[in-house]
Amino acid sequence: MAVSKAVLVAAGSGAFAVLLGSLYMNRFESDASGGSRVAILTTSRDIATGTDLTSVMLAVRNVPAAYVDDRAVLARDKEKVIGVEVVTPLKPQETLQWTDLAVRSDARNVSQLIAPGKRAVSIRARSTDNAGNGLMQPGDYVDVFAIVDAQGTKTSVLLLQRVLVIAVGLDTEQSQSGKIDPKNRRDDRLLTLSLDVDETQLLSLATEQGHIAVALRNPTDQRVFENTPDLGASALVEARDKVQARKANAYRAPPAPAASILSPIKLTEAR
Repeated sequence: MAVSKAVLVAAGSGAFAVLLGSLYMNRFESDASGGSRVAILTTSRDIATGTDLTSVMLAVRNVPAAYVDDRAVLARDKEKVIGVEVVTPLKPQETLQWTDLAVRSDARNVSQLIAPGKRAVSIRARSTDNAGNGLMQPGDYVDVFAIVDAQGTKTSVLLLQRVLVIAVGLDTEQSQSGKIDPKNRRDDRLLTLSLDVDETQLLSLATEQGHIAVALRNPTDQRVFENTPDLGASALVEARDKVQARKANAYRAPPAPAASILSPIKLTEAR
């Protein structure tokens, strides 16, 4: 009986050792080949900048985990990118990356940047505005203007003041060093703002009526102007003169103080 137990224990130990060895070899082979396979999205055709993605433009490829970039769009996220605009030209068989799209890989966390009661709204500079918004950073504040056609006359309207910028292009993080990652600024004409619901309605209507311009402001400037009149093209010269006069008055040197008239001091010779 004792011999039988010893044989069983030895057999069990041997089987366990074989199992461990097999698991180790499988793990070693997996690590050597780059790990387990991950399904990622690739392109099936040429895709031009500005194109909205459709399902037929995408394919799925299984790639070892070790070779999957953090920016790669996984196959499970396919529905999230359908209809999203491409911001850089793509060739067939390229791996689709979040930086290729008008969203970021952490786009699902962007909602955490929005204060309760606010909405994130994106606007785009005109294609003729070559500079885009390259000097702006997330966390800056801007004033928003609309240039619309009012009764046949181009009119500039101050829509919103001191609006928080959530993202510039694909960048949602403010650079502390002043260095901006160009990968996230491929489309810096796209500006995402934090707005109230009624402000969102106002801006969406204005974008349909004309085009939008923004003015960067000092973040410590809390001033908001009330009842700012709209400026029509016909009144442009008159408005310019008023602005120049106001600035001239503000910066005109104060008049020199009047010369002091001093009574002459009569010196008398001591006697």
